[in-house]
Amino acid sequence: MNNWGSSAIYAIMILFSLIIAGVVAADIIDGTSGPSVDQDLAQMTAETIDKYSTYIDVDFKVGKFYEIDGSQRIKRIAIQITPLFSTDIDLNQMTMQLLSRDNLQILNYTGIVKKYSSGSLFDDSIWDNITESNFGFLVINDIDDSMIDFDLINENSDRSYLIFKLSDGMALEKYDSLYVSILPGNGLTRSINLKAPMPIKPLIVFE
Repeated sequence: MNNWGSSAIYAIMILFSLIIAGVVAADIIDGTSGPSVDQDLAQMTAETIDKYSTYIDVDFKVGKFYEIDGSQRIKRIAIQITPLFSTDIDLNQMTMQLLSRDNLQILNYTGIVKKYSSGSLFDDSIWDNITESNFGFLVINDIDDSMIDFDLINENSDRSYLIFKLSDGMALEKYDSLYVSILPGNGLTRSINLKAPMPIKPLIVFE
């Protein structure tokens, strides 16, 4: 990991901690502090620390419903990611963890990556190589082709869809939740919660 990225992360975390401390102090002085304020501050702090200590930012989360055993369920998911800093992230060291109400599953990267040019995201031929135990990448922007040639994210301009399939047992029905953790070789885990909406249309954007 490059030193600039590491220093910037610590600087951001320290700055944010000082801001939180100032807000808490102001609340105490004017007497407006309460359980709801404390809860909001704790959540904001946790989310910020999680984001800036993982080196990976999640920009967009989308899924597609399919009919499985007579019901509409989300089976294919694409998460658009980009690094926060220009630092090396070895895709071969990256894993994913999926946690639903009844199942815990680990996915591995098996070298499946290609450039995404046009056409339907969920109908791209790359999905033929995605199983229920691995994940891959559809690259949107990669100036030096490091993801294609070396399985390496190395610039903060690198942008891609991290794609994976859910097994029929884990596929999401309306209001189901899936806790997704992206575990890079360096940096802490990046975790997000995906909640399935009503299946009004096949393609959905997770909040």
